[in-house]
Amino acid sequence: MKFRKLVAGLIVAIMVLSSLAMAFASETEVVTITIIHTNDIHGRLLEGRFAGMGFAKAATLIEQLRSENKNVLLFDAGDTVHGLPIATLDKGEGVIQIMNAINYDLMVAGNHDFNYGIERLKELNEIANFPILAGNVVDEEGTPVLERYVIKELEGVKVGIIGIAIPETMYKSHPKGVVGLTFVDPVDFTKEVVAEIKDEVDVIIALAHLGTDEGSFHTSIRLAENVPEIDIIVDGHKSYSGKQVN
Repeated sequence: MKFRKLVAGLIVAIMVLSSLAMAFASETEVVTITIIHTNDIHGRLLEGRFAGMGFAKAATLIEQLRSENKNVLLFDAGDTVHGLPIATLDKGEGVIQIMNAINYDLMVAGNHDFNYGIERLKELNEIANFPILAGNVVDEEGTPVLERYVIKELEGVKVGIIGIAIPETMYKSHPKGVVGLTFVDPVDFTKEVVAEIKDEVDVIIALAHLGTDEGSFHTSIRLAENVPEIDIIVDGHKSYSGKQVN
């Protein structure tokens, strides 16, 4: 696994281009998978002095990367459909429609994506042409409210992507948005899914909204330390400094 490039813009907390080279079937057969990701957009759809490049320029960059790479996965690591008024006026639908136009493959729900409530998040999941993951979030009956994981196959390489939401959502989103929900410990949840899919996939990716804030317990660092089977963590939320990663 090798990260090749880092692509950053103020519209997103972080946009990472990474290339994974793995040999399958024979020593000479190599499949390269390129991952692009955005996170913590917070409704910053338009270019601005304090809002970054905007979705239009991001889309152009994404298309360029797609034209230069054969197997591309485009992820969003959460906190995307809520934020500025342009996003909240229609409760995130416009953001999802733009993401549909850019052809995102997957998104994980960030804490602020629950601000409209779980029923609205489910509606946005139906509007999206891609799954919104948050497998460790369950309702009062213990049923996951969104998909737990997705397996994608690229040139014979099976990639398992596990969606993990941060338990801090219970007090870092609108309180009405999380009524009746339970956020299962990310480590416990991920271990369970890894055990379920590890024999089916060649690569395991954690698409998470956890961050690395040293003031938090549930971080992507803790996840990496406790679930070594994960090959890559694509993350959002906060950095060590407590500021949005940029």
